[in-house]
Amino acid sequence: MKTLSGVLQQVKSSASVYVQLLEKDLKNVKENLDKTITYLKTRISTNNIQKAKAVEEIRHMRKSIDDLLTNVEQNLHNDLECKHSELNSEIVNLVQQMEQQASKINQMQSEYTKLTQYPTDLQMYFGMKEIEKATSQSAKYIDDLERDDHFYEKNIQVRISSELQSILQDVNSFGDIQINTSPSTLQLKAGRKDQTQHLVKNIPEIEQIKPSLLRTLISPNDMSSVEIRACVALPDGHIYGTIWQESKVSCYKSTGELLWTFKHDDIEIPQGISLDKNGFVYKPSSGNDSIVVVSPDGKVCKTILSSENGINEPWAIDIHRETRIMIVSNKIRNGLRARDSAFVYKI
Repeated sequence: MKTLSGVLQQVKSSASVYVQLLEKDLKNVKENLDKTITYLKTRISTNNIQKAKAVEEIRHMRKSIDDLLTNVEQNLHNDLECKHSELNSEIVNLVQQMEQQASKINQMQSEYTKLTQYPTDLQMYFGMKEIEKATSQSAKYIDDLERDDHFYEKNIQVRISSELQSILQDVNSFGDIQINTSPSTLQLKAGRKDQTQHLVKNIPEIEQIKPSLLRTLISPNDMSSVEIRACVALPDGHIYGTIWQESKVSCYKSTGELLWTFKHDDIEIPQGISLDKNGFVYKPSSGNDSIVVVSPDGKVCKTILSSENGINEPWAIDIHRETRIMIVSNKIRNGLRARDSAFVYKI
């Protein structure tokens, strides 16, 4: 049997080691906190720079559009000025010619008046011949102008480019802002495996699962039909299966022993299956166009995505447990035609 002093000495020795480890843990945690704060502040600065670049890009595009519109508008004004000048010049020249003819006729009328007052037979004869000739020439001049369509009404009319008009109908957005997610570059010091915080696994509640759409993947137009039916992801030690005819989800041990079976009205014709790092089971429910999550114990479920989110005939699903990126196969319909696609989410 150990003596009391021996036991106390052992406790004292163990306590000394524990204090050293605890001091190291506190130092590591403090360094991690400082590094994380610095990292997050750097991210704020980076986001501010990205915002400024985005604003500059938007303004540059707006200026490019303004410059283009100003240029094509000025070209249209120049064309209008040119055609208006040509049209008026043509009419002015015609008016001048007509005024010359009118002046001749006025002169003939004056001579005719004098001729009828005190004419001799010879004067009357030659005067009438001259007036007849001038009148005939003027009448022929007018007839020629009319025959050559000089009197057609030429109206100025502007026709705005159909491509430009379509902007008012087709363009309803200047663009969109996307938040693209990439793995963190932050590197922290790892804590001891036997620390208290590692003894109890922190599993979030099912209500905390809220996927956010990152991007949509669409198959090319020249790709033939692709039937994406299932993705399988199994955690260590457990096997998860689907009885799609009965709309059931089951969990087994690796020996084949059934642990639980779950059935719910929200799950209809389940297809693929995947799990996140906390053991939640994700099921595409193609019968009602939704994605359903089942708790690790198989007792409760929650619909996290539905047709309101664009889900349509989901079949396959997979989750990258470290990055929490989820991909779901989907169909996008355009009239009677359906295209295979996939939605990428952050969960």
